[in-house]
Amino acid sequence: MFLVTKDEIDAQCTKVRYQPELDAPAWSADEKYEASAGSTAAVAAGKPVPAPLDIAESLKSVFDPEIPTNVYDLGLIYDINVASSGDVVVLMTLTAPNCPAAGILPDDVAKTAAGVPGTARVGVILTFDVPWDKEMMSEIADVELGLTI
Repeated sequence: MFLVTKDEIDAQCTKVRYQPELDAPAWSADEKYEASAGSTAAVAAGKPVPAPLDIAESLKSVFDPEIPTNVYDLGLIYDINVASSGDVVVLMTLTAPNCPAAGILPDDVAKTAAGVPGTARVGVILTFDVPWDKEMMSEIADVELGLTI
């Protein structure tokens, strides 16, 4: 999916990162999430739920410990599904299936997303179906990592 964030708009980025086959499913209590956080008690009655872009912006504070760029600009966040209940499912990947950060990144993503006002439960699904490659990175990440001049 890859939402265009404020930083990308401000930097006048033109790289298209949309991939329609990457859709996060709706929240399901039956799903075995890689990581989860939050609760239905976290949503106050009548409080507006966040937009997917709000969640995406929050995930810019989560960094891959091996690469000095946030998980969103790296292109590791494939899609964000926000239900009217405030429940959120994040579909993400890692730079490689054997990535050493596999034990911490999904949990960091879940906890960070759960901290966005109006968010209830957050589930993170890891996928490698559509493997990550550097073309999924934003132009901001390309510049940060010295891949573009």
